[in-house]
Amino acid sequence: MKKRLGALALSFMMIFSGVARADEGMWLLSLIGKNYADMQKAGFKLTPEDIYSINQSCIKDAIVGLGNEGSPFWHFCTGEIISDQGLISTNHHCGYGQIQAHSTVEHDYLRDGFWAYSKDQELPNQGLTASILIRMEDVTEKILEAVSDEMSEDDREKVVGRISKEIAAKAVEGTIYNAQVKPMFNGNQYFLFVHIIYNDVRLVGAPPSSMGKFGGDTDNWSWPRHTCDFSLFRIYTSPDGSPATYSKDNVPLKPKHHLPVSIKEIKDGDFAIVLGFPGTTNHFLTSYGLAETMDITNKLRYEIRTVKINVLREQMAASQDTRIKYASKYASCSNYWKYSSEQNKALKNLNTMQLKRDIEREYLSWSKNKDPKYAKAITLLEDGYAQRRATQEAVMYLSEGILSGAEMPFQAFSMGLAITRALETENYDERQKQLELIKKEMEAFYKDYDLETEKRLFASLNQYVFDHLAST
Repeated sequence: MKKRLGALALSFMMIFSGVARADEGMWLLSLIGKNYADMQKAGFKLTPEDIYSINQSCIKDAIVGLGNEGSPFWHFCTGEIISDQGLISTNHHCGYGQIQAHSTVEHDYLRDGFWAYSKDQELPNQGLTASILIRMEDVTEKILEAVSDEMSEDDREKVVGRISKEIAAKAVEGTIYNAQVKPMFNGNQYFLFVHIIYNDVRLVGAPPSSMGKFGGDTDNWSWPRHTCDFSLFRIYTSPDGSPATYSKDNVPLKPKHHLPVSIKEIKDGDFAIVLGFPGTTNHFLTSYGLAETMDITNKLRYEIRTVKINVLREQMAASQDTRIKYASKYASCSNYWKYSSEQNKALKNLNTMQLKRDIEREYLSWSKNKDPKYAKAITLLEDGYAQRRATQEAVMYLSEGILSGAEMPFQAFSMGLAITRALETENYDERQKQLELIKKEMEAFYKDYDLETEKRLFASLNQYVFDHLAST
């Protein structure tokens, strides 16, 4: 999961009569009651309130969104609380960056694994956050009543942004919570999400990468996988239970709910349910959007990242120090490198393009007796994708080959902007605070920086972009 919304959503798989069928799409928790009858038929034994409730402890209180302090509503992974002392289980790759950050040539936790045998051995992780959903609310009516079809896109975004901030601020006024309004289904619905965000999250344990990443890039995004894909963290709070930055005086979280761990055998016919912080869903993407995804986004991402990955593999194989420094960066790069290739294979094998075209043909047939704007929508989408094709190709080359290639150019650009903003801050104390944060970020950047590797990445990727972008 990469680009994470602030949503906590649910999907489930119904298994019966030896046949597996997964209900598609993204189900928002506050609407789970609408699917309850089907879930019961499939073997679900709980109630909707057992999953989502704002009045009693429930499963949602045990599901955690892992994020970063600078953007706490962007959840890069999901975790689950599995003890009454705030212990979190998540995927191995979700903890990979933290494992790497604590690793050195002398203590190579990536290679050897890490286990804290007492709470005082658990390792703090600066900037890592854990969010738990308090409640969510459909605020679509409040948002859309302030916009109209006559507005330009820019004006519409400004109005939506202003009202969203007002709703979020009012929702958490006088509390320790954080809130954000997020669009769903491309702006057709808007939901308010209220979270409690914890800032002291410590590494508890992880297996060696030979187990946690067994199969590596070869098995990633493929099925089946045979890997010990987990890492363990623990949430800490101030003694009164409220969120707090790292302190030796902090205590383990006492969660409202935690998931019991069962070692019972899974059998055919068992009901399976998955909760988590998902990425955006493209369930309603048109055939034209699918073509762009396959032929531009996935194809170019895979090809450009292949250049980067080959350089990193050579550099990391030559030095243990470089391997540790670039392990998390390599894992992040290779994750969607493999995803892009495997998704294209799956889409072709499932004949998804033809399914999309069939749906669009049915839609056009339905629209004949409706307002002309409905039929026109398909044509507008087709023309829009065609007109932006060259631009999207250029964007992929620049974003993947330049901005996400060698690190120094973008780091210099972003730090330059940050320094400029800090120096323009009139308040002396605030200015010094911002400059101190910049200093810490640069220290962290250079901790995992190798000049020779960056030189090779810069030369290889810029040459590749120059050779290929000119021909588009």
